[in-house]
Amino acid sequence: MRVQWGRWILAIAGAAVVGCARHGPLTTQPTTRVAMAVPQTRPADARAEIALEDVPPRPQLPRPATRPATADPPVEALRMYARARAAMLDGQNQTSINLLEKAVALDPWSYELRYTLARLYLGDRASDERSIVALEQAATLEPDHLALQLNLGRQYLDRNQTEAGVSHLLLSLRTSDYARDGAEAAVADYFLAHALQRGGYDAAAVTLYRRLGVRLRNPSYAMRATPELAVLADRPEVLDVQIGALEQKRGRYEEALAAVSPAADADVTNFDLQARVIRLLLLARRPADAQRRAGELVVRRHADEDSLNLLREMYRGGGKEGRAADELGALYAAHPAQRRLLYAHADQLRALGRLEEARRVLERSTASFPEDFELARRRFALFEAQGDRGGAARYLIESVARQPDWAGQAGELFTALVRPASRNRLRLAALQSLEVTGTAEGSKLYWLSKVASLWHREDAARAALEKAVAARPLFAPAWREWLDLISSDPELSELAKQEAAANLATAAERAGAPALAAELEGLELLRREQPVAAAVRIAEAVKRGGRAPELLVAQATAQRSAGDAAAFEATLWKLISDHPAFRDGYLELYGYYAARRAEAQTARVLTAWLANDPSSIGARRLQAREYFRSGRTAAAEAILLRLYKEYPEDPDVIDSLGAVYLGTHRSDAFVSTLRQRLNSDPHDFAVVPGLIQVYQSQHRSADAAQVLDAAHNAIADDPDLLYTLSGLYARNDERRQSEEVLRQVLALEPDHAGANNDLGYFLSEEGKDLSEAEVLIRRAVAADAHNSSFLDSLGWVLYKRGRFDAARAYLDKAVLGADPDPVVLNHLGDVLYQLGERAAAGKSWDRAWTRADQLADAGSDRHELTSLRAQLKQKREQLHAGRPVEVSPVAEAAPNVSASK
Repeated sequence: MRVQWGRWILAIAGAAVVGCARHGPLTTQPTTRVAMAVPQTRPADARAEIALEDVPPRPQLPRPATRPATADPPVEALRMYARARAAMLDGQNQTSINLLEKAVALDPWSYELRYTLARLYLGDRASDERSIVALEQAATLEPDHLALQLNLGRQYLDRNQTEAGVSHLLLSLRTSDYARDGAEAAVADYFLAHALQRGGYDAAAVTLYRRLGVRLRNPSYAMRATPELAVLADRPEVLDVQIGALEQKRGRYEEALAAVSPAADADVTNFDLQARVIRLLLLARRPADAQRRAGELVVRRHADEDSLNLLREMYRGGGKEGRAADELGALYAAHPAQRRLLYAHADQLRALGRLEEARRVLERSTASFPEDFELARRRFALFEAQGDRGGAARYLIESVARQPDWAGQAGELFTALVRPASRNRLRLAALQSLEVTGTAEGSKLYWLSKVASLWHREDAARAALEKAVAARPLFAPAWREWLDLISSDPELSELAKQEAAANLATAAERAGAPALAAELEGLELLRREQPVAAAVRIAEAVKRGGRAPELLVAQATAQRSAGDAAAFEATLWKLISDHPAFRDGYLELYGYYAARRAEAQTARVLTAWLANDPSSIGARRLQAREYFRSGRTAAAEAILLRLYKEYPEDPDVIDSLGAVYLGTHRSDAFVSTLRQRLNSDPHDFAVVPGLIQVYQSQHRSADAAQVLDAAHNAIADDPDLLYTLSGLYARNDERRQSEEVLRQVLALEPDHAGANNDLGYFLSEEGKDLSEAEVLIRRAVAADAHNSSFLDSLGWVLYKRGRFDAARAYLDKAVLGADPDPVVLNHLGDVLYQLGERAAAGKSWDRAWTRADQLADAGSDRHELTSLRAQLKQKREQLHAGRPVEVSPVAEAAPNVSASK
């Protein structure tokens, strides 16, 4: 009884071996060949220790066939052979095959004819049935040829006929040529070692690998010309690793170390080799050596993620996790110039819950390195780990007050505290009541402005920012933000903007901030498209001591706009070197190279970002996007799933994960991932928008409704999340539920501007309770008089009440921005038409059509755009045809009143 060797496939790439070209088959049947019998009863562990010479069935070379005395080689066969060789030299392979087939028919006892014919049959393929037949027939005639047995073995292995393949490779070791021919013998060792290793004959494979290693110490030209051997000659550690893996499998850990250690010592930059040695040291019960080597690896690799994970792995289990943190502390003490060891030490203490110890470490380090943002980021994380979001916000506000250049880098941290979908977010009222030191008041007002803007409270944001600019000591980020507000104010004329910007720069100069004054002047010149003059002023700001990363971005922008691409690149590379946690610098540089399709440079930017700031969410998302774009979907998914585990409330992470799943037509997997999270925590509202989007794309409105109803119950006491939920209900065409939730929001927070506006707008659209609708919307406008959505709603309810002049006044304000919403432009067109201004109405509808097109081209998922485009199409056609235009109906007939109202 025999056991099958199994379907081991040697996926070895490469061309024909020198002196061992691939061969092609005959038309006659093969003679009986040696079969490799493997006892089925032999246990796998015993098989691993079988020596090479004892691998069954120990095949022996058969006697060669004897040519009959009466069978001399026909002269005609020799002539055909000569002609075939000439045709081969001319590249006429089929002619050669035809001639050799005739020659074999005339002289069936010729080994040379059959072997040459086999080579021609094979051509450049890995295997060919006719070639195998011809080689088997040649083996019957003259079996003692290394090239013959090797080629048969390789072809059988390629066809998954493993028993036959291994039998012929074993026979190749018994040929006379094996001891003489270095290149072909080495190839035979190589292929047979792989086959035996896959079959579980570990000891025999080790013997062959070691033999091959000896051959390759001084490789001949023939060996280097052989593709498989050339790779091994250049990378001998591949064989050492194979030997080490087999010895480790056999439990011979010291032998495995002896095999792998020289290669690891010779290439200390090879992480995989170093990790293998460290793990082998642990298996060999040499923990002190393993710890020493792991520590050296962490230091050598500057505490990168791979080396830190290996160190943690070494201490994992048995209650030894704390020793990893202690070891990192000791390493930093020994190498104080490597601050990443300090960061890793603090991170490990925090992960172990040793928060007070981590706090002391970070406080001591902050005293030594007050400008190190990474230390601040970790102190911030300690507050979050304790659930103290108020403390985290206070620490961030006061830290940025001391180091204003951190404002851009700290933005991501602050966003995590106030993210709208987070149930435990820091709310605007709590931030307003937060007590900070007097010198941090400008910083607090700046962040208040940011949070108010996040919730579309534009007036509140503007008021807070104006106070931040007036605060002393001067807080530069607020001044930059105020200049942006001036530049984008649709109610200011160009002359007024220039005057306001000049006054702001003058005020900065008088306040003792000459660098900021020059920067503001340069930014204003950039806005006015004067890049050369802007570059001069911004360079002056740098000369005066300006160091903010935003200043360097502005300098790079001016240089690029002035046509100096080299200076632009140099400035941004310096920026990311000086401010490794400043996301915008990387994105600016990456976007520049991506627009030019400079893939090597985009890869360089991403590599630098990951190296400088390995914990960056933005860098890891970009890495996942690049992997996905290049077809490495599994790698992209792995990165994003890890990010999702670490930051489950980050909407950008969820969106990126959804892009991978949906982009590979696995929406069910995305839904399953989000549902799993929601099932484990019904209050995790962050996943709800993503789920609703997928369900709506699949027309699964019932499933969407189920998720929304469950979320409604979970967040019933949170007015901000309820407000978001009302919008999701509206997108799911559940208008009644949306209105009900909005009334619930107003019951909890009567002055909620968004809920007042949306409920009033719903009532206006339905043409009912218009008096109540106007009261609600006016309440929203009173809270935020510059919000274009609120202004549109008020204009629309006045239109529905027939007060067209008053409606026009508010809608004119609502469309003042650079890119007005197409719905607002449509509303304004209806008002103008009702006022008898047909031409002006047509222009407004034309603008609405163009904006709707732009949004559609940009991939907007706004469901109302389809119906809006249909309305606009009809209105424009009716207008151009001179027919009455069907505008939105008016619900009340009322006399016009003053627009001032």
